[in-house]
Amino acid sequence: MERELNYLSITVALSSLAEQYFSIRVKILYYRFQLYKQVY
Repeated sequence: MERELNYLSITVALSSLAEQYFSIRVKILYYRFQLYKQVY
C-alpha cells in the first residue's frame, strides 16, 4: 500500500510538471508569433 501511494504521488508530480512545461512552451511560441507578426 505504501509503495502504491508513493508511486501515485510521483506520477501526479510528474504530470503537473509536464503540464507546466507545456504551458510555458505554448506561451513562448505565442509570444514569438506575436513578435513575428509585428515585424512583418
